[in-house]
Amino acid sequence: MRKSKYPIFGLFCLVQICISGVVRAESMVFIPRATVGYMDYRLSTPGIPLPPSTGVSRTTPNRYKATMTSYGVGLTFFKNGFYMDNVAQTTTEGKDSLTAPALNYSENFSGIRNDISSSIGYTITDTSSVYFGYKFGKTTVEGNRGSRPIFKAAGSFIGGAYGVRFGEKSVLSLNLAVAQLHGEIDYTIIFPFFNSDLSAVTETVGFSYGFMWRSNITGNLMYSVSYDIYEYTFKDIIDRRIASYSGEFVEKMRNAKLAISYNFGL
Repeated sequence: MRKSKYPIFGLFCLVQICISGVVRAESMVFIPRATVGYMDYRLSTPGIPLPPSTGVSRTTPNRYKATMTSYGVGLTFFKNGFYMDNVAQTTTEGKDSLTAPALNYSENFSGIRNDISSSIGYTITDTSSVYFGYKFGKTTVEGNRGSRPIFKAAGSFIGGAYGVRFGEKSVLSLNLAVAQLHGEIDYTIIFPFFNSDLSAVTETVGFSYGFMWRSNITGNLMYSVSYDIYEYTFKDIIDRRIASYSGEFVEKMRNAKLAISYNFGL
């Protein structure tokens, strides 16, 4: 595996915003949470050039899109204005199809998305914070004719959140993060007369932004509603067998989530 040319705390890649609310605590506090939501996933590819034997001078369709349910868990620790946030999320299967009429080809696909991240941050005020961390994300898609696109990205990110209070119980916060990741692509499409196969490493840049509404149900029980947009661009692609590869792959995810959390003080 090729190592990223950027230091782990240098230029950071991709975005993960999953802060359970900005809190300043002098004593140790930990807040577990569970989330459920809706994810809209879209993959754009450069397209696959058809060989001359097909008699068609164009490329195959260059998109995959699916909707799925997301669910996950998180755990945040606070002390003296500093916090650590850990998140794991997965999805149900999303489905789409790919067709290439020139090849009399059609294939049905199903895929899932998995994400894990850990970040450390500091609460500048009761409603604003900055943070950095490390994340891993993987999209696995399988076709009913043997195709198997897989996209992985891992690396560091940096971001911030700013909030406005509404009364004593509620906060509306805006989130923004950027990152620089190391990516891997294994992209196999099975056509009737030939296969398209890419096995590559890549620098992956990304960003995310969104908002969160958080409010207390009781003294320690909280809920939040969030909407975040994530975009990963796999560029500077180096095929493990044929060196450079022309084009970029882009993953874009929109994730709306409901979270329930509980504040435990120690």
